[in-house]
Amino acid sequence: MKQNYCKYCKRKLIKVGNFHRCKYCDTFCYKCGNIVKKEAGFCIYCLESFEVRKLSWFQKVILFYISFLMLASNIHQDIIKGVSSGGIFGMLGSFLAYVAFFYLIMYLYNRFIHPKINVKSKNLLLSWQIIRYIITSLIVLWFLIAVFGLIFIK
Repeated sequence: MKQNYCKYCKRKLIKVGNFHRCKYCDTFCYKCGNIVKKEAGFCIYCLESFEVRKLSWFQKVILFYISFLMLASNIHQDIIKGVSSGGIFGMLGSFLAYVAFFYLIMYLYNRFIHPKINVKSKNLLLSWQIIRYIITSLIVLWFLIAVFGLIFIK
């Protein structure tokens, strides 16, 4: 039986699906064996995702902001009602539930929606980057005003 070797690096090919691929020279889907573009993040033939995308810095800022708002809201309600141990545990539980929910939404976006969006317009990408910086700046400004407002009011 003849061994298949890569014509570029002369290493042994591996069989994936119906294809023989070089794991050093070819970019291919490990599920079906078709050649894929690495920047796509998924195989267009079997829709298998081969890139695990982590949260971007902007998604982390939004997750922190939403989590902080939920925590601040629960703390405010506990201060009005009077703090008890059940209230503290309920507050932490709801805080973790909010964080988990919004993290799940961002994960699903990164896993299923983001790989299918293929924006090539540099102007659109630049506009979106500027909008992200503005939103992040406004969140930081609001946070600073809230913290310094609490310090100087008392």
